[in-house]
Amino acid sequence: MSNNSDLTSISKDRKMYSIPEIMSELHSIEGVNIGDDFHGFATECLGLRRNGEMWSTMKNLENKMKWLHRIYMRSKTP
Repeated sequence: MSNNSDLTSISKDRKMYSIPEIMSELHSIEGVNIGDDFHGFATECLGLRRNGEMWSTMKNLENKMKWLHRIYMRSKTP
């Protein structure tokens, strides 16, 4: 059973995501164009903590873009 100090320790060990780092990585991807609909969606999506954390945990840009594109396509479905 965990106690509060365990939870604090776990929280401190977790690397926090950084919006500037995420955006820098996003902008480094060929085909991502500032100002288009996908970029607008990506900035809003990745600005949410849980999405930024998910992005940060993925191993490579290909997986990150597949995940983000899947979410983007779902947002377009009525």
